Amino acid sequence: MESWELNEVERQVFQVDFKSLFWVLIALTAFFRSRDLLFMLCKIMDYKKECENNKESQ
Repeated sequence: MESWELNEVERQVFQVDFKSLFWVLIALTAFFRSRDLLFMLCKIMDYKKECENNKESQ
């Protein structure tokens, strides 16, 4: 049971780190307002089609 509690704590810490990373990415994107950066992010996350749709709507 102890190892399970450890995993639970580790998971919570990982979630917090992921959320802060996510907000840092959003802050950087908003700061630079770089469409190239957004497009790179889209490529990395393999959401090419959605990004293309977003570009067309802008």
